[in-house]
Amino acid sequence: MGRIKKGILGNFAGKVGTVAGSTWKGIGYMRSLPESSGGDPSPAQLAHRAKFAFVIKFLKSLTGLLEFSFNDEAIHQSGFNAAMSHTMKSAVVGVAPNFLLSYPQVLVSRGSLPNAGGPAAAAGTAGKIVFTWTDNTGLGKAQSTDRAILVAYSPDLGISAYTIANDMRSSGTSTLNVVGFNGKTVQTWISFLSADGSEIATSLYTGPVNVV
Repeated sequence: MGRIKKGILGNFAGKVGTVAGSTWKGIGYMRSLPESSGGDPSPAQLAHRAKFAFVIKFLKSLTGLLEFSFNDEAIHQSGFNAAMSHTMKSAVVGVAPNFLLSYPQVLVSRGSLPNAGGPAAAAGTAGKIVFTWTDNTGLGKAQSTDRAILVAYSPDLGISAYTIANDMRSSGTSTLNVVGFNGKTVQTWISFLSADGSEIATSLYTGPVNVV
C-alpha cells in the first residue's frame, strides 16, 4: 500500500493501483508498473537482455570512476546509468550472443573540459603503461593544473585499472601501474579532471597496449 507523507500534494512511496511512487536524490517520481506477461520472451527481448548483461559486465569494473565521471550526463539518473545508456547505444557491435565492444566508441568519462592533444599510451617498464600527450593549456577551459585520469581494461580478465594521477596537464606524461595485467593486451583511455573536481573531459581512446 502506498503512503503519502506530506499531505495530498506530497510525494508518495509504494504502490497505488498500476503505479509506484518513490524518490531518487530527493526527487519524487512515479512510474508505471510493468504488465505481467504470461508468455515466453521474444527473440528481440532475449537479445536485449543479453546485450544489457554484456555491457553491465564491462561497466561494473569501472563503477567507482563512472559514478562521478558521467556527472554532467547524469540528469535524473546515476553516472553509471548514464554510461550504460551511452555504451548500449554507441559502443556495442555484433548480434547476440556474439556481442563485442567497439573500444574507440567507449567513453569512460564525459564532460566539457578539453582533453589533451595527441594522447597516446605505450608499455613502460614491467607492469606499467606510460601515457603521453601534448599540453594544450589555454584551449577553452583547459588549465595547466588539470589532473590526468588514466584507464586500462583487460578483456581477458574482465578487470579495469584506473587512477586520477597527480600528474597535471602541463607535465605531458603520466604512468599507470597495471602489474596485475602482465602479459595481457589491455584497452586504454585518458581523460582530465579540473583541480577543483568540478570539470571533467570526455575521454579519448588511446588504443591497445601489450603489458610487459
